[in-house]
Amino acid sequence: MTVSEPATTTAPGIEEAVRKKLQDAPNPLKLGEIVKGLPKPKKSKKGPPAPDLTEEARKLLEEEVRLGRAFCHSSGKNGEERYWPRDEKHLLREKALELASTPQAIAAFKKQLANVVKGADAAFVEGIIREMIADDVLFQHPEKKKGTPLFGVSPPPPPPPPLEQAKHQKSVNKLLGECKKLLAAVGASVEDLCRFLQVRLNEGEAVSTPVASHVPVGAVSLDDPDEPAPSAITPPVPNEDLDALILKAVSMAPILSLADLRKEMPREYQGRAFDDAILRLADEQRVILSQDSSPARFSETERAEYVQDGSVVLTTIAKWS
Repeated sequence: MTVSEPATTTAPGIEEAVRKKLQDAPNPLKLGEIVKGLPKPKKSKKGPPAPDLTEEARKLLEEEVRLGRAFCHSSGKNGEERYWPRDEKHLLREKALELASTPQAIAAFKKQLANVVKGADAAFVEGIIREMIADDVLFQHPEKKKGTPLFGVSPPPPPPPPLEQAKHQKSVNKLLGECKKLLAAVGASVEDLCRFLQVRLNEGEAVSTPVASHVPVGAVSLDDPDEPAPSAITPPVPNEDLDALILKAVSMAPILSLADLRKEMPREYQGRAFDDAILRLADEQRVILSQDSSPARFSETERAEYVQDGSVVLTTIAKWS
């Protein structure tokens, strides 16, 4: 089905002249630029007055746009409309994508895009860039200069974990040095230290039992390193409330992640008490635990989220059937 063109009362020669001007234009034209030089309608002595040339040209251009033979954008100075057989906005977007292969500031985009379609108002060009940002076509990247965000065609790489960020490097290196000294002094492993810190940070209270049987109690105390160790190790006392919470959880699902289950516990039960309860319930054959076949793939932080039994990393729990 073809689109029929309505009959017009345009003066002879104007329609052809308007179309030729558009086709020959190297850049979009404002209405005044199109009207300039058009043949003026002849005034009849007895007939109606000659049509207004500017208004006639405007109607012709609107019809060209409606039929898809021309494009109109408010790209001139102060938002004045301009006409062209090519889609000016599409050209600018395509060039912006090409430039954005390397993240750039908006000011840099505007400067380079000014050479793509001459005469485009800076506000129009910036509007296209910001529209692409809002449409998630351009993505913000870290600033190289404060206050000047950069935008690129692909999302930025994820930031490194907090402790690996450059601004914390000095503090982390200092902490690592102190940890190495401590571990060498007490004969403990990195695993021991991580487990100890996990307990202290979660529970916020002193640990009265050693992290591992070969580490003397009090040897890794952060409160008082000179405090003497007790002569005997007191086994953990069963916590009936904690046991009940764990058993209730495993009764409601076939298999649970121990890391997820730990997070669901009240804060006071998320530390060493949780580990002790899990291992004790397994010994009593009330729950079944599964271990990971490749424990080396876990970081020390990830290991602490699960339950460890020596070098074994236990990851899931199920009800004993």
